[in-house]
Amino acid sequence: MSQAHFIKAQVVGRQVSHRSAFVENVVALIVVSLALAVLMCLAAVAPAVWTFATAAVAETHIPVGLSQCLSVKSDPGRLACYDELAARPAKGAGAPSETFGEAQRGR
Repeated sequence: MSQAHFIKAQVVGRQVSHRSAFVENVVALIVVSLALAVLMCLAAVAPAVWTFATAAVAETHIPVGLSQCLSVKSDPGRLACYDELAARPAKGAGAPSETFGEAQRGR
């Protein structure tokens, strides 16, 4: 008896099952779906975490000028310090007009 007839004789009595391939595909689909769900949850939570983390850092960071004004004990002196800070232009506030030649037009 040849080997092909021997294998056929063993298989004839049983049904050939493709269940193992199906189960493997379903398990793989479930694993991929769970991984995508975890990534989506992380993507949804990350902006909130970033916002709260930067807000906490912003609350603890006081610019040098404000910290100097906070140390002034008298109310009028502290107000004068804040007024002086408010009157100063911010860093780089004059840069765009000078860059685009607007400062030369006014002359």
